[in-house]
Amino acid sequence: MIEAGAADPMLSDRRSGFLLYRDFASADDFDRCLNRSDQGKIMSRVPVKPFLITKDENGAFRLTVRRTWFNSQNYPLVDSKLQEEVFKTMTAARAFAREHFGAEAGQYARA
Repeated sequence: MIEAGAADPMLSDRRSGFLLYRDFASADDFDRCLNRSDQGKIMSRVPVKPFLITKDENGAFRLTVRRTWFNSQNYPLVDSKLQEEVFKTMTAARAFAREHFGAEAGQYARA
């Protein structure tokens, strides 16, 4: 556990901006700190689903195809492209993604 009043380990090495394992009292504290999303220094490692299906204001469904790749620092970059097709149902959007992009179950996100 990090003692009360101790300096925040996330701010322990301001010059480099790196988390230092030696600044933590235990491995659990280190892991907990890595999972904090409020610091802005730690990026999400949750993979983005490649197919986003959204419903517009008219009730029609739109498909966005997303591609994720990683730069040299292993930072995830996501590119997305809204498809021109408009679908009446979510099932039709999924069928289109399956037919044209080889989508599989579990690769769809809804917004």
